[in-house]
Amino acid sequence: MNNQNLPDDWKVLPLSQLGSFSKGKGITKSDLQNEELPCIRYGEIYTLHHHSVKRFHSFINTDVARSSKKLKFNDLLFAGSGETLEEIGKAVGYRLKQEAFAGGDIVILSLKDQYRADYIAYYLNTLGRKQINKLGTGHSVVHIYSRALEKVFVILPPLHIQESIVEYIEQWDTAIEKTEALIDAKERQFGWLRSQLIKSCSGKIYKLEELEALKIIKLGRGDVISKKDFEKYPGSYPVYSSSVKKNGVFGKYGKFMFEQKLITWSIDGGGDFFYRPKHKFSVTNVCGYMTVNEEKLDYAFLTAQLQLLHARLVFDYQYKAHPSVIRKIYKAKLPSLEEQKRIAHILNTAQQEITLLKKLCRKYRTQKRGLMQKLLSGQRKINHG
Repeated sequence: MNNQNLPDDWKVLPLSQLGSFSKGKGITKSDLQNEELPCIRYGEIYTLHHHSVKRFHSFINTDVARSSKKLKFNDLLFAGSGETLEEIGKAVGYRLKQEAFAGGDIVILSLKDQYRADYIAYYLNTLGRKQINKLGTGHSVVHIYSRALEKVFVILPPLHIQESIVEYIEQWDTAIEKTEALIDAKERQFGWLRSQLIKSCSGKIYKLEELEALKIIKLGRGDVISKKDFEKYPGSYPVYSSSVKKNGVFGKYGKFMFEQKLITWSIDGGGDFFYRPKHKFSVTNVCGYMTVNEEKLDYAFLTAQLQLLHARLVFDYQYKAHPSVIRKIYKAKLPSLEEQKRIAHILNTAQQEITLLKKLCRKYRTQKRGLMQKLLSGQRKINHG
């Protein structure tokens, strides 16, 4: 690793020179208790912790603790196993002074005093990630070992700069966490609002087959063509496979072209809904679709009703997308068009607020990534003024 562009007091060192390696000891699922002594299991490193341990999710009793590996303040923990190379070797710093224990498949690096565990975790999970990705061994389950991690290099500023960088990045983490919490609260509020508005509105309840008879909606199925014919369509039309979910279409080679507004039902979700497309796209014979007469029924209002109902739909796999089943199972309340539009407007306004918050959260994440790249590589200094 080239250190020519680093500040004079920064170093590039292998992990082998930063402390001593050890390994956690097996804590099985049956060993876990509701409370008592906290522990960290390897899977939690890449699912529940970011760059440092903030709180505990698992606990063991004193008998299990006697044969487990006790953690020390400022230990650096690595996930020693995972299903992919991207999961393997994720690092978190242990900066809590509470007694805790490490389960099996956790590699532990006990650091010397001049190095900070959460700073190194930030570095390894970002700039150092390419080095770690090359170290995993295995296929269905990937492993990483201390003898490989010893050779990973880290860019290290003096301790006081490590501390400043961690503090600065954690401010961004806090902003992201608060925004995510606000999004979660707004989404729960939206779900309650939708339920209340739909349940309290006026109007008769119709089966979809009744709405179809009144020419308010139209249910149908896509067409099937061969793969060879499918390839004749212009390249601007997207191609969908049975394993790819995009614009609400599931299928293999079938294709049905149209420009109307629609909702589709997937064959594997028991009533997943996908909304008004912006462009032409395909619906295969494994999908049911519905067009809406918007002189009589507001599209957004109907969508809100079906979203509310879909969780209660359970029927055989082969019939999930069949229009005849959709006609009989789904029901919709039909107030006046004016009331439909009023409810849809309220829900749309609430949804727009959630969308803006999600955009803000993505912006925070992007800015944080760019900032970390510069701070951890020494390209940017923190202004302490």
